Amino acid sequence: MTVPTEAKPGIPTRAIPFVRLAAVLASGALAGAFAYGWLIVFPTFFDVPTDIQLRFRVPLMARNAPLMPPLMATVLVSCAALAVLTRGRERLIAGLAGASALACLLVTYFGNIPLNTQIKTWDPEALPADATNLLHQWNIYNDLRSVAAMVPFVLVATVVLPWVRCGSGVGRR
Repeated sequence: MTVPTEAKPGIPTRAIPFVRLAAVLASGALAGAFAYGWLIVFPTFFDVPTDIQLRFRVPLMARNAPLMPPLMATVLVSCAALAVLTRGRERLIAGLAGASALACLLVTYFGNIPLNTQIKTWDPEALPADATNLLHQWNIYNDLRSVAAMVPFVLVATVVLPWVRCGSGVGRR
């Protein structure tokens, strides 16, 4: 096994372990949150009547709103920093992870958030005529962003795990 790619010439290598750690922790938190929602929470919505789903969905959106965009941005920034600080295969993988985090953020901002704004105004007892179509559209956007949220973790882990197995710990470089 070879030691993963070092930093670009002139870049202090002491920062790289911390950036790797930030990228893997942030992307892992984002992937975990989206995986739980995608695999557990949202499929459960199909098991309950729409009015009950909406009574839960609106507070869920309110709790997610202040947390998820900053977490997505943290993944994007840490992956971009890793791409800037490294070279070779690690740089490519970190860049792809950052692009996937950006895709997640864009789908959320331009797809889910506008629909969330509409959904918040619905009366659960008197749904609009196009409610089913809009919820289906929201689910498609959610599928896309969920995959885009999980990809950075998988990619960053492929970079970080070999580095950890080589015995290079934080502060050893």
